[in-house]
Amino acid sequence: MPQEDFLKVGDRCLVGIPPTVVHVLAVHRFDPPLATGWLPRPASYLDVLRQGESYDAGIEELGYQFDPVGGEPIQLELLFRPFAFLEIGDEVVDRDGRAWKFDAPWCWHPFDGGRPSTPAWPLDLIFREGEPTPEAVIAVAAATATGRHADELARWVELTHAEPLTPA
Repeated sequence: MPQEDFLKVGDRCLVGIPPTVVHVLAVHRFDPPLATGWLPRPASYLDVLRQGESYDAGIEELGYQFDPVGGEPIQLELLFRPFAFLEIGDEVVDRDGRAWKFDAPWCWHPFDGGRPSTPAWPLDLIFREGEPTPEAVIAVAAATATGRHADELARWVELTHAEPLTPA
């Protein structure tokens, strides 16, 4: 392979991206796959920010979007998913008896209309698309038996070097 200074039209070259830590802002799924004019048609996109970048609602073009199963030879490795034991829309009751809805890792909504903050662990799962399975209830209870919300946040900040996305 020629070095970049000597490339001519039609030459082949290798392009590599060094291992990069990113955090996922959003996952978009398309059914049927998205008609982009390119093949293969993407069935999903990931919106990501590089390690050290924080979400800023005031910036229109922020981060990167890519097809995780597109034609590029990309290898993904999950390092950490905050609150992996919960699903979007789950409802829980915390140690203090306060009910919460989980809308995203850093987006909790209390049902009592009080000031939003964060739930006190341990958590009891009370709703997951209806009556939660006994296995799901046990998994949430076990995952929150020790630790606290702040521990999840600290681990995420340590890996991403960013500030968490918080609701406006």
